[in-house]
Amino acid sequence: MMTLPMNHFNRARFVLAAAVLVPTALAAQLPQAPERLRATPELRGRLSANGVPVAGARIALILGDSALKATGCRTRSAATTGDSGEFRVDATWQWFTRERSAALRRGELRDEFYLCIQLRNETTGRGLYQAPAFRWDTLHLACDLYRPWLPPDAEGRQGHCTSRAAVDHAVLAGPAAGARSPDLTCDTSSAVIERLRIGPVRVNGSVAELRRLCPSLRDTTLTAESWAEPSTSRALVLTIAGTPVIIEFSAGVVARISVRQPGLKTTDSIGVGSPFAMLRRRSELYVVTGMEPPFALAFHGPECGNAFLVPHPAQKPSGKIVFVSEDSLRKWPRTTSVKRVIVGFCPNHNFPQFMKP
Repeated sequence: MMTLPMNHFNRARFVLAAAVLVPTALAAQLPQAPERLRATPELRGRLSANGVPVAGARIALILGDSALKATGCRTRSAATTGDSGEFRVDATWQWFTRERSAALRRGELRDEFYLCIQLRNETTGRGLYQAPAFRWDTLHLACDLYRPWLPPDAEGRQGHCTSRAAVDHAVLAGPAAGARSPDLTCDTSSAVIERLRIGPVRVNGSVAELRRLCPSLRDTTLTAESWAEPSTSRALVLTIAGTPVIIEFSAGVVARISVRQPGLKTTDSIGVGSPFAMLRRRSELYVVTGMEPPFALAFHGPECGNAFLVPHPAQKPSGKIVFVSEDSLRKWPRTTSVKRVIVGFCPNHNFPQFMKP
């Protein structure tokens, strides 16, 4: 075999090949550089209680899958509300391997972040807001402690706060998987009571959009009877399939829906006037009593969904919220029936001390 002399031309080709191949071979053996991602957005908001600013409240941020249940809100505070209830929580960042960041973009990681709040006169914190992590750059929050816990919206945001994104989709793109598209019509001809909606009315939906779609929507005034009623007396009424549906709202968002007259029913045929015995046939029934005026609140499991108001057979309320035992339920009159159906009730946040983790 003939060997070419190492002249200047061949020497240059050798050096060029080494410069290209050697770094490439080394790079294949070295670990890839990590990627820095925004884990939680910058949070700017205001905190109130029935519209009154709450000052001096400590706000803590928790990141991680099921972190809220694991810590019970016991963590270092990230901000304190000012005189007008305003607060600001800085964004947090995390380093990820290329493989993990790719999995995050594919939607394979389901981490969430939580806001906990502790008032000046309280010794323990409680949940305020919950949303997916690694999604937004900035969120603006309007939080009210008297607002019912809003179930997850299409983006997975829930809690005592309504929110809007200043810059959306920091990492992920598109709505949450399985998100339902917004209604484009107001079809009130027929409907069933679902977990978070009745016909065109859905919990967490925009009141302005509902007014635009449903010209027959009208204003009304509710008289508060107990803690289970809204803190505001203003409400809306929309007749669906011949049955008036009460729509409670806060900060321009539908907070809770209720049916107080016979007609509409759930997918398993439970509605106003249904025997209480039909509820007892379903698994994992919780019944709460002790409110004023005497009534009981029945629901199934800790997740947000339907709750049912039924008359309480006791002569006087205890003044203390307690769960009714199965033995006591057997003694209730057979004539006990459902008085009201509530859509969008969240037991896990109204009774966190009683719910199973």
